[in-house]
Amino acid sequence: LLLGVVVATSVLLRMVYLGRRGAWLILPGTMLLGVAVIHDVLLNNQLLSGQYWSPLGFLIFIVSMICNFLLNRVWSRQEIVRLSEELRLINRELEQRVAERTQALAEKANALLDANQQLQVLADVDGLTGLLNRRALLEQLQQLKQWQGSVAVLWIDLDHFKRINDGFGHAAGDAVLAAFGALLRRLGRDRDRLARLGGEEFAVLLLDCGAEGAETFARRLQQQLRELQVPDWPQIHNLSASTGIAVGRLGETDGEELLNAADQAMYEVKHSTRDGYKIAADYRR
Repeated sequence: LLLGVVVATSVLLRMVYLGRRGAWLILPGTMLLGVAVIHDVLLNNQLLSGQYWSPLGFLIFIVSMICNFLLNRVWSRQEIVRLSEELRLINRELEQRVAERTQALAEKANALLDANQQLQVLADVDGLTGLLNRRALLEQLQQLKQWQGSVAVLWIDLDHFKRINDGFGHAAGDAVLAAFGALLRRLGRDRDRLARLGGEEFAVLLLDCGAEGAETFARRLQQQLRELQVPDWPQIHNLSASTGIAVGRLGETDGEELLNAADQAMYEVKHSTRDGYKIAADYRR
């Protein structure tokens, strides 16, 4: 027993030296037990007189063990609380990082969507006039194949446009094209389709419109074109255009066929009087 106490004491001293929690509480109980054992050994060999101390030593040792056990429970609970708080803080930080990352990804996705939309606009819209380009107009004609009402297609070509480019320069020509595009937007309705086909050629798709409505549009266009003021180019005035018209139903007639018929009618105006309009004979519904 004495040897066991000595070994236990040396182990506990080392644990106290290493800073092990609870060792300092068991060490006094173990040392007192060792003193009690030594006392009882001496008493048993009649080297001392008195009462046996071993029961008291064992009691103190057991009390120190119980106190150590209870303190370890308390320390363990505190450690659990500390680790739980650290885990909560780590989770909060992780959630914040995930939220920031998600927001960054959402912003990148929105930026990519905006860029795609801008690219789509650039692909469909003429940069100078803001009108649809030829490809976008053909797509619109394809998408409107099930349109039940009548439609009118106008092919418009500005007269003597080469003279403007040659006489005033291409900057003046671009200004005329931009001003004419703005005029078409003022005359057109929200449901109509306006396009620049290339160069000085334009097209207008009037939905729910027959021959009479198309002629009215062409006359208004001629009148307002003569009065059109080109910004920064006051010397350019009294403009005119040749217009071909084809009327039909997209469900019955191919859109490109109507466009080609309007183009042919425009050339007939161009090669005769200019500054006028004509409805294609076979497309006058």
